[in-house]
Amino acid sequence: MTQCPSYPKTLGRCIALYPGAFRPPHKAHLLAVHYLLEQPFVDEVIVVISNRCRLIPGTSQALDAAIAFQIWTLYLQGLERVRIEVASHNAVDHALNYFSKVTADDTLVFCMGEEDFTQGDDRFQAFTQLSVETGIRAEIISAPTTSLPIRATTLRATLAQGEEGKKEFFAALPSHLSLAQRTKVWKLCRNGRKEMEEILKEKLRAIVHGMNLGAIQDLRCTVPGKIDQVFHIHFTDGRRGFIKYAGDTVGSGTIGQPMKPKPRRRLSAEYQSLEWLTCRYNQTVNIPEIIFFQPSTWTLALTEVCPLGESLHHQFQHHTFDPTIIPKIIGFLAECHSLTGPIPPFWGSAKKDRQHWETILAQRTVDLRGDHVSEQDLSHLQILRQQSLAATKKGFFHLDYQPKNIRIGQGTIGVIDFEFSSSVGDLAYDLGFFLGHYLYWNLILMVGIAGKEPLQSGLEIYREKIGDLWNDLRPRVVGFAGSTILSVLMNESSRLNQNQLNCLAQTGKTLVRWGINSRGEIVQILEKARAGQLA
Repeated sequence: MTQCPSYPKTLGRCIALYPGAFRPPHKAHLLAVHYLLEQPFVDEVIVVISNRCRLIPGTSQALDAAIAFQIWTLYLQGLERVRIEVASHNAVDHALNYFSKVTADDTLVFCMGEEDFTQGDDRFQAFTQLSVETGIRAEIISAPTTSLPIRATTLRATLAQGEEGKKEFFAALPSHLSLAQRTKVWKLCRNGRKEMEEILKEKLRAIVHGMNLGAIQDLRCTVPGKIDQVFHIHFTDGRRGFIKYAGDTVGSGTIGQPMKPKPRRRLSAEYQSLEWLTCRYNQTVNIPEIIFFQPSTWTLALTEVCPLGESLHHQFQHHTFDPTIIPKIIGFLAECHSLTGPIPPFWGSAKKDRQHWETILAQRTVDLRGDHVSEQDLSHLQILRQQSLAATKKGFFHLDYQPKNIRIGQGTIGVIDFEFSSSVGDLAYDLGFFLGHYLYWNLILMVGIAGKEPLQSGLEIYREKIGDLWNDLRPRVVGFAGSTILSVLMNESSRLNQNQLNCLAQTGKTLVRWGINSRGEIVQILEKARAGQLA
């Protein structure tokens, strides 16, 4: 990258492209446009607005592209040689597409902020290659905007403050605007806020229509109020499925933040893992089929599993317990954990799969916090983490195998939500994670003797399938069952009475200690935990 173009003026035109989200555009953005117009080699400036939304911090609302377009139109009144375009999705991809629109005599200039210019911007990775392939001369320059350290995210946050945020908002707008114009921009943003759910519905309808998948009868989110949404789709011909979307996520995103957009890598990981598993698993338990995966918009559509059923979590919540399904549920893990053959990384590389697994492991051990977790408990969890890292291996791991992701239908069982799946992990974690939830609900529901046989049968099925690996992993299975109970308490403690909280916390702690110190009989200790005899 160079600060200014180093070539003489050619016979063709020089087009400067300025891509961004601009939610909302502010004085630094307009300064960049003026800077481009002042360059003698620039014939035209094109502001490219991303069609990806930007959240208003602390809310479930966002600003869409139409707001940015209206505000830019106001800013650019009276300016010549500049126009606005709205990208179909990604603004940078839209700008890079100009390599196929201009002639060999033309020149392209791509503009970015000074900070991005200095640090490097991976959004332009295809820039050099496209310039070489097309023969179109092109360079990236930066606009001198460091004197105006304004962040659009900060401006969006002022919108949620109401009148208290207006002063800060006004101060970030271009200085040439009148008070009436500043007020107009403020009202455009305040009145233009939309619920993210409604924005995503519009996007998904357009994506499904563009792929000619059929007419949609109904499209609704599965859990209202979340930003990390999953949508249930029902076609007019009776087909049903789910759609997940991560096209508005900035960067890769993180795990465990329901009030943030869905991380992109989770969708590609689910797609990769289901594609691999479908070719190797014998389907005794139902798993989703891939309808389509569109990387350009980060959209994944899957078939519905057990359409007339409900989750195991829902059954537990309503005090419904069918002991015959537990061995089958544990048996599915045994099948997955015994699959052989080359397994590709699901998160982009073996290193990234390992990093993902270590993040999950830390969340369920050393990152656990709460009134019921002492410093001594954390030291025990650290040992469990270290033991698990030493046992980490290649394989197929679900890493979120809990009752919410297990569907129970009429004579059928299904498993969903493979977003956390990895080719790197610890067999003991998957099994221990499920057993921790199972023990939790046994203690909440006071299942009694009815829960004993399915636990023993399930463990026997798993042991026979895994074979010689069983002796090494069984203590960690117990440890992870304990850490899972402690993890669940972080979110559920307010719903429990003091006796339940004490019983579950003590059971979880005892299981963690047993897991890191003992190689005794796993069935006995888990049965004591299930019966509430460790509290």
